[in-house]
Amino acid sequence: MKSSKLSPLLLYFAVSLHILSVAFFLHGFLWHAGQRAITNIPVEVDELPNVTPALISSAEHGEMSSNESTSSITASASRVKRIVIFLIDALRADFVFSSDSRLNFLTGALRHGRGMGFTAKAQTPTVTLPRLKALTTGAVPNFVDVILNFGTQTAVNDNFIDRMKLAGKRIAFYGDDTWLRMFPTSFVRSEGVTSFLVSDYTEVDNNVTRNLAEELERDDWDVLVLHYLGLDHIGHLSGSRSSLVEPKLREMDGLIRRIYRVLEEKKEPSLLVVLGDHGMTVCVV
Repeated sequence: MKSSKLSPLLLYFAVSLHILSVAFFLHGFLWHAGQRAITNIPVEVDELPNVTPALISSAEHGEMSSNESTSSITASASRVKRIVIFLIDALRADFVFSSDSRLNFLTGALRHGRGMGFTAKAQTPTVTLPRLKALTTGAVPNFVDVILNFGTQTAVNDNFIDRMKLAGKRIAFYGDDTWLRMFPTSFVRSEGVTSFLVSDYTEVDNNVTRNLAEELERDDWDVLVLHYLGLDHIGHLSGSRSSLVEPKLREMDGLIRRIYRVLEEKKEPSLLVVLGDHGMTVCVV
C-alpha cells in the first residue's frame, strides 16, 4: 500500500527533474546574449580587461625592458596608426612559450621586451565559428554555433570589428571565410579560403600570403586581419607531433618577421597582434 501511494509522487518528481534538466541544457546550448545596438561609446584604456594575445609589439617603442609595466604597451594601442591581427589557427601555447619553440623571431621579440606574451584558455566548443565569436565579442561560445559553423550566414552581437568600422577604420581581411560570413560588409577588401578542406595545409595559407606584399605597400587600410589555417589542418591530418608542424611554424614565424619589419620601416606607431583561436590535442594519428 505504501509503495502504491508513493509511486505517483516519484513519477511526478522524476518528470519534473527531467523537464528541469532539459531546460537547463537548452539554456546553455541555445544561449543567446541578445542583440545590442552598437554605438560609438568611448572606452578608456584602463577599463579594458587585462587579456592580451601572444604578441603585442609596437614599432613606436623599439626595445623595452622586461620590467616595464603592461600599461605602457596597452596605452600605445590607443595611438597606433595601423594594426595587423595575425591569427594562426590552433596555435597552442607551448608552440610559442616552450624552450624548443620554432617561432624563433616571435619568441625572440618576447624575450627582448618588444612584446608581451599571454596564455588564454579556450572554452568549448573549439571549432571555428564559436571561437571567432568569442574572440571578436568577448562572449562565451555557444554550442549551437557548431551547427552554424557549416556554411550558414551568421549574425554577430557587439564586436570589435563593427566598432572599428563605426569609428571610421578601414579593415582588410584574408583567410578563413568564416569571417566573411560573420562580417559580410565590414571589409574594404577581402579574400576567403575554405576551412573544411583539411587535407590542404599549403595552398590554403599561400592564398593568404599572396596578398600580403601588396597590402603591406598600400596606405588605404587601418586594420589588416590575416587568418592562417594550415597549422590546424596539419593537426587534423596527423596530430600535433607530426613532422609537418615544425616547417609550418617556421613559415608562420617568417611571415611575422616580414610584417614586423615592414611596420618598423614605416616609422609610424603600429601594432602587431599574434594569437591563436584554440589549441591542439596532444596526440599522434
